[in-house]
Order: sequence, then structure tokens, then C-alpha cells
Amino acid sequence: MKKGYSIIITAAILMMLASCTVKQVQVQNRQISVTGTGSVSVEPDYVTITMSVRTSAKELTAATKENAEKMEAVTNALIESGLTKEDISTRDYDIYQESHWENNRQVRGNYQVSNKISAIVRTISNAGSVIDAAVKAGANEFSSLSFGVNNTAPAVKQARILAMKNAEETAKLLAGTGGADIGKIISINEVYEPYNTPRAVKMNAMMLADSAVSEAATGINAGKTDISVTVNVTYALK
Repeated sequence: MKKGYSIIITAAILMMLASCTVKQVQVQNRQISVTGTGSVSVEPDYVTITMSVRTSAKELTAATKENAEKMEAVTNALIESGLTKEDISTRDYDIYQESHWENNRQVRGNYQVSNKISAIVRTISNAGSVIDAAVKAGANEFSSLSFGVNNTAPAVKQARILAMKNAEETAKLLAGTGGADIGKIISINEVYEPYNTPRAVKMNAMMLADSAVSEAATGINAGKTDISVTVNVTYALK
């Protein structure tokens, strides 16, 4: 009898424990995510000029021959202006034949040959005279100028510092307005914006030719280049 009595008590205790539910309190970690941006202006120290030699002729061989001769003259003029062969590179070479419709039939026209090159001018103050020399030698199309900076490390470092400070100030303002304060940083994600965006320019070939034969050189103003860094930062709230 005693053994059976103990079994009944044990079973009752187990049933009581099974009926109890333990509530787990989930503590949510409060966070705030902000974006900070830092920007530093620097002076470019080189410029890349994209130019072309375009020729036209009824015969393809005549168009390609004239183009090759003019491009050789342009290349030599660029080297005489202080550039090296390594500073000059081919960007594109294109050949096509003009055509139009007349009396319901296709009429073929001249062959157009275009040789596009990029020239890196490492002394920006010489860019105008380099353009004038290229025009005199036969370059008749200019599509873009791209200013750049050789050593961007110091400016990028400063932009990162400014971006983090900007993010912290924003987080403190938002958290303080909501009656909280920021704690430790949980995560940082950096977005580095390319600084060296080409600036498209429209240059009239005839105006450049007139400038090349005059005493005044083509004016090139580099201005400033902005190096920007954006950070996405998540802080804990306390």
C-alpha cells in the first residue's frame, strides 16, 4: 500500500509541473540606423582629354590612309607637347559608309573613318596648348575632359572621418529627441563615391582651329574635385 501511495503522489507532482508554463521575456535590443556623409575638395593634378580624327572619302582606302596620316601627325604633336607614348592610348576605331534612300532605293555615300584616342596631360596648365597642338595636327573632334587626382588617400581618410562624425551627430540628435542616448556601434557600412567623373564638353572644331592659329591658347580650368564617402552606421540605444 505504501508503494502505491508514493506512486500516486509522484504522478500528481508531475501533472502539476506539466500544467505550469514558464514565460520567457524577450528583451528587444533598441537600435538606430543613420547615414553620414563626408566630402573633401581637392585640386586635380592631371587631365585626360578624349579626341578623335575623323576623315571622309568615297573610297575606303583613301579614308583610312588620310586618317592614319592625320592620327600619326596628332600623336607626334602630342609627344612634342610633352606627353609620352604611354600617355596616349586608342579608345575606339570606327568605319562606316554613309547611305540614304532616294526614289525607293538605297544610295551609298562616303566612307567615314574615326580614330578616337585618350591623352593624359600631367600638367593641367599645359592642357590648352596640348589641345591647340592636336587641332593643328588634324584632330577635329573632342568629346570629354576628365580631371583626376593621383594620390587620393589623404582626402579619402579625411572624408571618412567627417562621414563618421556626421553620422554620430545625426544619431545623437534623433535619439535625444526621442528621449534616449546612443550606445556602442553595432555595424558600419561604407559607400565610396567615385570622384573622377568625366566632364563632357562640347567643342566646335572650327572654333578650336581658329584658336589654334591665334596667339591665345585654349583655356582649361580644372576647378575642384570632390571626394565623398558615405557611411551607414547602426548604434545601440540606451
